[in-house]
Amino acid sequence: MFKQLISSLVGLLVLVTLILMGINIVFSYPYFEYYSIHTATLDLLYNNVTPSELRKLNIKGYFLTPNEITHLGDVASLIFNSRIVLVILSVISLTLLYRLKRLRIAITLRSWLWAIFIGGAASTAYAVGGSRMISGFLHPIFFPQGNWVFDNFSLIRKIYGRAIIEDASVFALGFTIISLILLTIFVMWQDYKKL
Repeated sequence: MFKQLISSLVGLLVLVTLILMGINIVFSYPYFEYYSIHTATLDLLYNNVTPSELRKLNIKGYFLTPNEITHLGDVASLIFNSRIVLVILSVISLTLLYRLKRLRIAITLRSWLWAIFIGGAASTAYAVGGSRMISGFLHPIFFPQGNWVFDNFSLIRKIYGRAIIEDASVFALGFTIISLILLTIFVMWQDYKKL
């Protein structure tokens, strides 16, 4: 029973680490440039531009509102903090996978079960309410100050449209699944080598 609990918790930890990796890849210059997404959030994240400089930035003939700039700053801060958490979780996950050699297959299988459960819940939420429902659920959690509500004609919606967010979600999901497949192959290969 204790081994099942440990393998379930470590499996969830591994899955969360992989999901965070996928999200952090999305918030990178290569990803933004590939999809022709304006890099205002990344510029704030990497201190390439200040909020006052962003106010003067003409994007497609429009200027960002103070509320939009504040939100972009909050997103940049959230991504920065998620990278710190990602490094910590990666070290913990790799250490546990190394130390718990006898549980590696169970941990990997539990990661798959968590992925199926979380993926099923997210797919159900998307099927029932679409991206607006998911956005309406997640944004108040990550941005409780409420600066994430914009009208349909705002510049921030033009820059970061719903399709971009959906593409990013698909990318992060694909990255997570491919990483789980590679982890499974690696763990099985390591155990096979011991035989």
